[in-house]
Amino acid sequence: MSTTSIVSWNIAHGNGICGPKQEDPDFIKIIKNHGIICLQETGSDITIPGFTSFSDLRTSKRGGGVTTLVKESLCTQISKLKSPVDASDTISMNYIIVKIQNMINNTPMFIVNAYIPPANSRRNNSTSDSLNSFEVLHEIISKLSEDGEVILCGDLNARLGLADDLPTESNISDFVDVPEDLTSCHSFTIPPNCPVSHQRNSKDSGTNSHRSHLLQITSNCNMITLNGRTVGDSALIPLL
Repeated sequence: MSTTSIVSWNIAHGNGICGPKQEDPDFIKIIKNHGIICLQETGSDITIPGFTSFSDLRTSKRGGGVTTLVKESLCTQISKLKSPVDASDTISMNYIIVKIQNMINNTPMFIVNAYIPPANSRRNNSTSDSLNSFEVLHEIISKLSEDGEVILCGDLNARLGLADDLPTESNISDFVDVPEDLTSCHSFTIPPNCPVSHQRNSKDSGTNSHRSHLLQITSNCNMITLNGRTVGDSALIPLL
């Protein structure tokens, strides 16, 4: 596998008012040319001819749920991975981890597809439930990062607004547990010629209580947020 594309999409239930997504020709047309598709709020299993499907659904199969579709031609190098942490069945998060084996340098890449309900949803019984989900997600990414690169996709219902996801002296109040030496807590660099802006400028200027939890993960795990940095979600800024 030389290159492939990854899509992340909250489809708001696989059996919507227009019928099952896998029977929707427009839906199939959009996803068929991509190698890995991360779907959220599936509510049920999504199976598409030509793809292997991995799902994590709620026991009730009402709302929530995630499905990761992998094109069958890639399955010799991509596999579902068991969670590296023992997550409580009581957390509201659904997630799937797939592992891509790099045939060149033997360093794996992990794609985490996760869904965390809004903080005020009935599925989240309390603020602590949201916190528990983010803590488990944080631990998962930290452990995976020890063995390879990690891409986090999904819908975490975290609105960052226009906040910078890299801690600086001016925005330190947006984070928690950031080391005193700011320069040592984040060393991510955007490669030259990569179509990603160094500055975040999201079209969504709102924030919510999940914001600090996600910022903590990106800060501690040496990650950056693509929302607000890529074509389609950035506003009034050139790509550098």
